[in-house]
Amino acid sequence: MVYAPELNLFVAISKSFSGNRIMTSPNGIDWEYANDYPDNSLFDIVWSPELLLFVVVYTTGSYVATSPDGKNWTERTSPISNLIAVSWSPELSLFATISFNGKTSSSPDGITWTERQSINTAQGQDMCWSSELELFVAVAQTGTNRVAYSNNGLTWTEVAVTENAWNGVIWSPSLGLFVAIADSGTGNRVMTSTNGINWTDGTITDRTWETITWSEELGIFLVVARDGYTAYSSDGFTWIESVLTGNNRGVVWSAELGIFVIVTIEGVYTSSLKNRPPSNTNLFDSEFNSINESGEWTFKTLTTTDLVVGTTNIITELGTKQATITSATDLTSNSLTTIGNGTIGGNLTISGSLTNRNQPCFKATTTQSLQPSVDTNIIFNNPIIDVEGGYNSSTGEYTIPKDGNWYFYYSFQSNGVAFKVQLQQDGVARDQVFTDLTPTADTDIGCKGMVIIPCVVNDVIQIRVKTGSVGIENGGFFEFHSFGGFLIG
Repeated sequence: MVYAPELNLFVAISKSFSGNRIMTSPNGIDWEYANDYPDNSLFDIVWSPELLLFVVVYTTGSYVATSPDGKNWTERTSPISNLIAVSWSPELSLFATISFNGKTSSSPDGITWTERQSINTAQGQDMCWSSELELFVAVAQTGTNRVAYSNNGLTWTEVAVTENAWNGVIWSPSLGLFVAIADSGTGNRVMTSTNGINWTDGTITDRTWETITWSEELGIFLVVARDGYTAYSSDGFTWIESVLTGNNRGVVWSAELGIFVIVTIEGVYTSSLKNRPPSNTNLFDSEFNSINESGEWTFKTLTTTDLVVGTTNIITELGTKQATITSATDLTSNSLTTIGNGTIGGNLTISGSLTNRNQPCFKATTTQSLQPSVDTNIIFNNPIIDVEGGYNSSTGEYTIPKDGNWYFYYSFQSNGVAFKVQLQQDGVARDQVFTDLTPTADTDIGCKGMVIIPCVVNDVIQIRVKTGSVGIENGGFFEFHSFGGFLIG
């Protein structure tokens, strides 16, 4: 699997000999199959930002194919067979490959390929490029020398390392470190190198480690295993494990979306926390409570400034009279104001009413008829309600004024063709209304979507047309089409 930030697209491939072999996703959540793909068992894929080109390699057929969008593929001709790994060097403007039997090839454009020096490695498995060292590094599962390196992709030098079945290798620019993982060996299925030449065995649990990736933004390596386990490390030496359900096969990091995506034989995982990007910041650390790395909570102590009735401080009064307000205690006042936290251990009986300030909410309709273009917002230009002033009637965007769980709804109508409309949070789809069928001629379908999602301050919510054609109309008193939402709590 690979992520292309220029296209905002994940592309995942399959080693299966049948069925759909390639699928794509803009967010790691919504996936669709490619329009066409090589009818072979696919082994590795790479993206070239400079050429705006995907290259995929495989062990049968023509052995290599290219695509500008991940959805439409063209098979090319390779001078060597059984290709199993591919990498791209922006500094050399060069693709490099290694085969199942240790042969190598290169190409400046992904179309024309030239066979290069063979490596005395029985089974090449993975390779990567270090821009800082200007070096390709390849690892293998078998053979006497299971690492090879090259500064030009044409000639290779072999290196003897521990004879484990090395499956993956990655480079960390900020650490200046290669890390390789294996699915065989005892207590040493990871190794590291600062130059690709001298390697040091590390320690990791003996799992069937399959793939490794690096997040420069979070400063961690993440590895996945076929037996469902994952592990992460900030230095390549100390690893912390967790377990998923499934046969993990690939993992990739998207800096733009702030998520890891893991593909398994059974499905897909994303690493978001309540739909929020991962962060090095302790999200549970505040003035009211905090949690440490061991999972221990610390809560704010209630002070004498936290509970006031009129001008009387209840905490002070209790300190001089009794420690607890019991059912026999008459606590009568015209106003009860809390400016901090308080706890009611029993029942609270209110003979009058309990009020709270208005929660943030908004509602917008339209005074005009519109047919928004694809990849533009549906703009409801007539705000009816806008507590906190978060709605922009010029852009159709609502900026979240307060953290919490929010309910949103939106309505529109079809325009005689198939369509897809999404509610997006910071550009990421959280809900969608669509049809794959073209409506009957002269028939417009009334459509409505609704969703509850967690939000934080300054998140931007918008209704966006992704495909097809839709419209909104001014319904006058009946308000045919609208967009709104409110904070639940």
